[in-house]
Amino acid sequence: MDHKAFIILSCAFSSHGDGNPLRVNGIPALRRCFFVFVVAVLTISLLNASPDKWRIVSYSLGEGLSQISVNSIIQDSDGFLWIGTQDGLNRFDGYGFVVYRHQPSDPHSLSNSYISSIIQDKEGNIWVGTQDGLNRLDKSSNNFSVYRHQPGDSASLSNNNIHYVYQDRTGMIWIKTEDSIDGFDPETGISRHFRHYNDVFNYISGSNYFSIYEDRDDRLWIGSKDGLLLFDRDREEFERYWHDPGDPNSLSTDKIKSIFET
Repeated sequence: MDHKAFIILSCAFSSHGDGNPLRVNGIPALRRCFFVFVVAVLTISLLNASPDKWRIVSYSLGEGLSQISVNSIIQDSDGFLWIGTQDGLNRFDGYGFVVYRHQPSDPHSLSNSYISSIIQDKEGNIWVGTQDGLNRLDKSSNNFSVYRHQPGDSASLSNNNIHYVYQDRTGMIWIKTEDSIDGFDPETGISRHFRHYNDVFNYISGSNYFSIYEDRDDRLWIGSKDGLLLFDRDREEFERYWHDPGDPNSLSTDKIKSIFET
């Protein structure tokens, strides 16, 4: 009997008790939409997918999840789920969780426990963006290699606060940090910086909720709060598309949170 697994994320919002929504950094929690993590494993027979045959199992703190605010989830090539929370990286095998956190006494642990983004590279390594550095997990040893900004070293990361991580088809890892988009070569550990998307007036702090996407023609697109950005690999510059109130064929909004190709 074949089965499928589905992940369900449920938004939870808090209030002060007076009916007014909780605000985080001045932003209503409803808009920030911090996710309470609920994994629902729906056991669905492909031979008989009747809804009354579904079985839902929820996982939260009591089942071993490190924290309920989830920022990133991937499934690796071995079938494990990797779940990044605001307090720890979780590996889920369908039965239980293994939790990875920063351990000050262990130089091979995560650099920080606040996980913002997770990817698996073409070699099978797990890369983890945190609020204090980029981490590569060697799954055979369970040790992390840490990459950080080094003052005076222009080949290091531009900033340790990492918002988003993405690998393109060439193997380059693109990292959205507080200061720039970094092109990171995983073979050499060298970063190239494209600060403020080449436009100092285009950068807005807190733009970590926007995606990076490579299309079928190998063009790299980046969403921002100030429009859609297309990376010109030859000129190594970004071209920006934005909403023009006078142009009905322009973008409907400058806030690009997700990119998809049909």
